[in-house]
Amino acid sequence: MSEPVLQAKQLTLRFGGFAALDAFSLDVQPEEIHGLIGPNGAGKTTSFDVITGVYRPHKGSVWLAGRDITRWRPQRRTRAGIGRSFQTVGLAPGLTSRGNVLATVEAVEKVWAPFPLPASARRRRAQADELLEFFGLDEVADTQVTDLPLGTTKLLELAKVFAGSPKVVLLDEPFAGLSTAEARERVRLISERRKHSRAGVVIVEHDVPLLLDLCDTLTVLDTGAVVVCGPPHEVMSDPAVREAYMGDVVEESTI
Repeated sequence: MSEPVLQAKQLTLRFGGFAALDAFSLDVQPEEIHGLIGPNGAGKTTSFDVITGVYRPHKGSVWLAGRDITRWRPQRRTRAGIGRSFQTVGLAPGLTSRGNVLATVEAVEKVWAPFPLPASARRRRAQADELLEFFGLDEVADTQVTDLPLGTTKLLELAKVFAGSPKVVLLDEPFAGLSTAEARERVRLISERRKHSRAGVVIVEHDVPLLLDLCDTLTVLDTGAVVVCGPPHEVMSDPAVREAYMGDVVEESTI
């Protein structure tokens, strides 16, 4: 097995006396799709916040492609190869679809230039246009994002997150608010894009049946700690998951 592209090692984060994360660990391989599930308040989004540098853990460390990035600022982590989406769509409202993707490409490229480089607008635009075409957004490339419906804006955010050749992508509820058909299409696109980019993907999602179809590995969290981690169908058969954490969702996912 290759070296994990992302490792969270024994992360602990406390807010007063409350442990938002309690010795949380996660390994993600290149091209792996890793699902993260658990009850509300389990620490799923908080783990993304620590991995991306929004919060610094009280204990533990974060590693990206073999480098300890625990003390890096969020912008440096983004430029080093961590892409992230949010529960609320995070697009620049004053830009077009192409402009949003271009902005990410340009922001990421800055880290690779030790001194100012000549502008390469044509190459950057080609990168943005390839992503827009891949995600089926070429027809709205010049449309202002404020004029796009929710499903399209969430798809555009996927394209934006994959811009700049990330090493790992963190997706927070990418299927929320979508129809079943739209969600299934997102599953296909995420699966294909991770192979194209070789990026590891971590997904927080409440739609367990979708994750069972999509993920290589599934981790269940509760009260900030890992309950179980492994192949999705084995995890969902674990008594602790079935009885204590997922309830009726588990029953529906096994039908």
